[in-house]
Amino acid sequence: MSKLPKDMIGVVAAACRVRGEAITADSIMFRADGLAGSRAVVRVAMPFPPKAVTAGGVALGADAYDYADGTLRIRFTNSAARVDLVIVR
Repeated sequence: MSKLPKDMIGVVAAACRVRGEAITADSIMFRADGLAGSRAVVRVAMPFPPKAVTAGGVALGADAYDYADGTLRIRFTNSAARVDLVIVR
């Protein structure tokens, strides 16, 4: 992901539909949905590792996301219903 501008923050790629992204000083929030039961992967550009990541109000375990080279990769199961994701910065 070295092609991204160094000051970019937010979703840069996704294997699901991402809507309603909101970026604040404390968090990055968005809604995701997709083919129910399929695997979702979202790549988020951010300058530092997250403090926490939640999907649908439930904290994701360390095995569900990883951070390297200025991007966060989040993995979860898609749902046809909206899933709210929150990344605490």
